Amino acid sequence: MPELLLLAGASGLVLSAALLVATLRLASPVSFVLGVFVVAWSLLVAETMLLSLVRSWTRGWMLAAIGIGLGAAFWLWRRASSPRPPAFGPSLRRAGAALGDPVVALVGVANLLAGAYIVVVALAIPPLDVDALGYHLPRIVLWMQQHAVASIPSAPSSNLDANPPGAEIAQGLTMLLSQGDRYAALFQVACLPVGALAVAGIARRIGLDVGAALLGGLLYAAFPIVALQAPTALNDLAVATALVLACFFALGGSRGELALCATAVALALSTKISGILALPSVALLALVALPPGRRLGAAVAVAAGCLLGSWWYVYNLVRTGAWDGHLGSDYGQVPTRAPDEILLRLERYLLQTLDLAGVVGRDRYVFPVVATALGVGAAAVWRSGRRRVAGLVAAGALVALAPWLVDWAHVAAVRAVARSWIAVGRPGVIGEFPMHAEARPFPGETWFGPTFAIGLLAAGVLVWRTVTGRRRLVLFTALLLAPSLLYLVNSAAFVYDGARGRFFVLAGGLAATALGIVLRVRPLAWATATIAVVTLGLSLVHYHGRPAGVRLFEPLSEPTLWGEPRWRAQTALAPSPESVRSARLIEALPKRAVLAVAAERFAVLYPLMGAGPWRTVRFLGPGDSIPGDATFLAVQDGTRRAQPAGWRRIPGITTWRVYERPNGT
Repeated sequence: MPELLLLAGASGLVLSAALLVATLRLASPVSFVLGVFVVAWSLLVAETMLLSLVRSWTRGWMLAAIGIGLGAAFWLWRRASSPRPPAFGPSLRRAGAALGDPVVALVGVANLLAGAYIVVVALAIPPLDVDALGYHLPRIVLWMQQHAVASIPSAPSSNLDANPPGAEIAQGLTMLLSQGDRYAALFQVACLPVGALAVAGIARRIGLDVGAALLGGLLYAAFPIVALQAPTALNDLAVATALVLACFFALGGSRGELALCATAVALALSTKISGILALPSVALLALVALPPGRRLGAAVAVAAGCLLGSWWYVYNLVRTGAWDGHLGSDYGQVPTRAPDEILLRLERYLLQTLDLAGVVGRDRYVFPVVATALGVGAAAVWRSGRRRVAGLVAAGALVALAPWLVDWAHVAAVRAVARSWIAVGRPGVIGEFPMHAEARPFPGETWFGPTFAIGLLAAGVLVWRTVTGRRRLVLFTALLLAPSLLYLVNSAAFVYDGARGRFFVLAGGLAATALGIVLRVRPLAWATATIAVVTLGLSLVHYHGRPAGVRLFEPLSEPTLWGEPRWRAQTALAPSPESVRSARLIEALPKRAVLAVAAERFAVLYPLMGAGPWRTVRFLGPGDSIPGDATFLAVQDGTRRAQPAGWRRIPGITTWRVYERPNGT
């Protein structure tokens, strides 16, 4: 029954969005599909916040709001003379023809298989990422408890209140209607194909043919940071998707698409503060790609989206006196902005782009093994011409050496950067640059893998050699200039964080819009596609916290979670005996208990709440008395609160001090 309610709610939102987008009379089927996603997400946010104003965000009222929204959308559609969506047939035939190219088909099939696996991971493995357990999911449970997406009384950490709620509202719908968290990651899973389609759409709008555009979208979906973010209850892929959608609609010519651009910008800003930092890159691409007569309209749309999406920042300002709710100061995110320090952070981020996501240890030998397949192909076409054979051999050599080339480039770049800092008298910063490329496939720390560095170089050379005039500038902006601006803005705005690759997903999306140009040189196309497929597979095999359990050349370093209990999954990233025992004991607490919680800093709260139906949580401020209906008290280590008189401490739980109220008191 809960699943049927979730299906009904999601279907109502999608159908409402389809009716509303149809009234815009968009000419492109891609615009229609992407518009439905944008409008459905924005309808969900609007309906949730309207219910929150009257403290009525409950399952029944949410379904009623969706139903009323569907009725209103149908009425507007009828008033607009029942317009039909654009014809999909011609576009599907062109896409089918492009998939007839074996290079495009290779990446397409790999993405299809990986997408199916990602869905299984999202449904079968419980949430376990630290940020998801620390604030993404806890704030949703607390909103459901108070029937409103609003500030949480006595919240111990600003991240529970200050972060914009756009993605959590979408995840919250799955939890509200299903009364569980099994489907919470499906929103980001949906962002994966939507973002890939938007990347392909941008590629078409900046002048690439269907095959090249489709390859760019598929390469984006194969980037490890994108694939590994998808089956999580985080929100970085969601904000990147909204920004890619904003770019796509900004390049459209109709008023309807500009309205959708404004809506996508608003969704990005109302999802994460990092969305603000990406707007200069969006504006730069639109400025360069659009003709002068259409730039003003795009600028107005982006500005309108900024105003529309700033509602949570206004709420923060009214509530706390700071637009960011003091997140920056509370979590040490306000950096020094001396030019040399900005340059240092920028260099560190750029060097992290030379990464080997998923290519762990001896599994780099998978690349030479796979390269032999291209050698077999060269032997098979020996009679078709020396040039073709030489091309396949060259592609195989590039595939075989890919991880070593990226690692060597990383080492050379680190040495060059180190020499520059020594030359200016700051040798002490050299230790901040790891010598070798990072390989850990972790949703927050991984980047784009060797595909990005190799494909970026190949695409840049091809743009320079084969494209002339203004179109060359547009492609270079997408490939290099707009992503570089994103790096620079982030380096100036935040302190350095090695786990910040998730803030740069948009950079990968913008670059991917031009990567498909490698189809013009078949050996490069085969090499890029093969490297992308192998990297994607290895990333999923070694997915930190969610490994596939398949051994190749590298021994398995962590156990799989297939079939494991929930408490073990939630300690997968910190599997000490103490944390495992604590998680098991916390899960054994009564499901409908009332917990008083005393905490003073970032805490992993979600395990205390259960899996749904969730335990009721009441936060205690300094000096607050324990509510009379609380049966348990959980005290975070370091919090100054003594054991209440007569309460029994539950032994074995070391991550919290948990006390049980004695019977009859």
